[in-house]
Amino acid sequence: MSKKNKIIIAVVSIILLIIVALTMFLNRDTKKTVELYEVIEQDPISFSGNVEASEKQEVYLDSTKGKIKEYYVKDGDSVEEGQNLFIYENDTAKTQVEQLNTQYNLAVDAKNATSSQLSKAKGSLSAANKKVTDLTNKIKNISSSITLPTDIEDFNNSNNIGQSSGELTQLQMELEAAKMEVQSLESTIPSLESAVSQANAEIKGIDSQRKVVKESLNYIEKAKISGKVKLDKEAAEAAISMTGASPVITITSVNTIIKGQVSEYDYDKLEVDNKVKIIVANSGEEIGGTIKSIDEMPISNEGQISMNQQTTSITNYNFTVVPDENIHYGFSVNIKLPQEKIYLPLEAVLKEKEKYYIFKVENGKTVKEEIEVELEDGIYKLISGLKLGDKIISNIEGITENMEVKVTDNSESSSTEATKEVKAQENSINPETQE
Repeated sequence: MSKKNKIIIAVVSIILLIIVALTMFLNRDTKKTVELYEVIEQDPISFSGNVEASEKQEVYLDSTKGKIKEYYVKDGDSVEEGQNLFIYENDTAKTQVEQLNTQYNLAVDAKNATSSQLSKAKGSLSAANKKVTDLTNKIKNISSSITLPTDIEDFNNSNNIGQSSGELTQLQMELEAAKMEVQSLESTIPSLESAVSQANAEIKGIDSQRKVVKESLNYIEKAKISGKVKLDKEAAEAAISMTGASPVITITSVNTIIKGQVSEYDYDKLEVDNKVKIIVANSGEEIGGTIKSIDEMPISNEGQISMNQQTTSITNYNFTVVPDENIHYGFSVNIKLPQEKIYLPLEAVLKEKEKYYIFKVENGKTVKEEIEVELEDGIYKLISGLKLGDKIISNIEGITENMEVKVTDNSESSSTEATKEVKAQENSINPETQE
């Protein structure tokens, strides 16, 4: 081979090498590098809370019921609902009962005396009526036997007639006296009956008063809930009335609840029967729980935030959670409310003619897919089209369909950063800081 041919071959080879190298270089630069975002759930909303007894009964000394005579429980005892706690003895009521007993006995004696008079009067009336009847009958008999004389024999019996007339006159006088006695007794008996009726009413009234006072003589205080007793006998000695006094007995239920607070910005996110996670602050133990109540009325407006260089108060509300397991009274906890909503970074969503799209990467090329989202407080909330764990291009600027791309799969960190971005956007609207 001539020298000239060798030079030609060498030049052609160099040119080919340059072309290959240039092609490889150009091909390398035309592939856009993209990062992926993994579709994940929103971080839970966090609230602080404290453990309290689910029920509490505080029993104060009531001096109107008297002094505590005897305690039926000791400090630390467990009691059941309805169990006796202590008994009052009322000295004032005792004196009143004695006075009422005296009045009652006097009223009974007076009524018995009047009843006795009434009974005698009724007996006398019965006897007087019988006497009237007997005298009337005698007068009739004598009157029918007296006739005027018509012959010598009748004249001879005139002396007997005179005697009968005298007897008749005497009987008539006795009859009039008996009738007057009947009239007198008949007018007396109603007044005696009225007196007895009044005496019975007086006795009944005194007895009713006595029963009422007897009920306050000894009053037993009972447990209204089941739980553990805290007894403070000194409170019973020092207290004069319930105002400002300490409870003599406090009963706390075995079951516990958690009281938390929610600001007006997260209020609508809570619902009764929502399941939550409870993290015990001092141990990190995780326990399940359920929201049981949410107050409608606010508890304070003391918190303040700064918005647009202006100070605005925050309204807070109480809510309660029932833990799946009892937690010690007074412990501090964090309440985590899982969020079912899924949010997407604004930079990952393409809007075209009122439709929304995202891009995935398959076999090194972009794939455009339609999704359904809605704008919620300036953030895209996923409705459908993606599932948890799907990976999409986190920033679609300059991305077209079927484009060859190079993937940097930092989806886990990208998801974390994107979540932070979403939360930052939420916080720009909801100033309450979430843990």
